[in-house]
Amino acid sequence: MSHYTVLNVSPSATLYDIKQQYVSLSKEHHPDVNLNSEAAQTFMKIQNAWEVLRHETTRKQYDKELSHQRNEAKRRTGEISDIVSVSNMELDEETGELWYPCRCSNRYQIDSTLLEDGVDIIVVCSGCSLKIKVENDL
Repeated sequence: MSHYTVLNVSPSATLYDIKQQYVSLSKEHHPDVNLNSEAAQTFMKIQNAWEVLRHETTRKQYDKELSHQRNEAKRRTGEISDIVSVSNMELDEETGELWYPCRCSNRYQIDSTLLEDGVDIIVVCSGCSLKIKVENDL
């Protein structure tokens, strides 16, 4: 269970929204208010989530680790076959497309104008059904 799930907020939530939810949930589950052992365990999870998400640096690191875990899960289930950085792709000067070789001997291709800062894209091979996740590291 992610820290966002524990606090019942979206990963895109603002620090203000996260703090409001933290305060609300910690009051509800605080051991001084709620004496059952399950509430105490929940309170500890709430505290831990808040400690990570309240600081910009620890939140960014947590988001990065969470993204990596999700990518690995996609790779294990076959949803994607590989994760490739834009900087590892080749640029076709004539077409302006970035490409990366597929194991079927065809290419994963993407128009370089479609790339946005920090946005990852799933690309399907032009010759088979394999997919890669292209991480925009530029």
